[in-house]
Amino acid sequence: MELVGESEKLRMKKLEELSKSIET
Repeated sequence: MELVGESEKLRMKKLEELSKSIET
């Protein structure tokens, strides 16, 4: 279960980076 939470955190980080790239 913890593994799933970590993978979700990684996905959120990637999404944040993507949104930042689009903003720039």
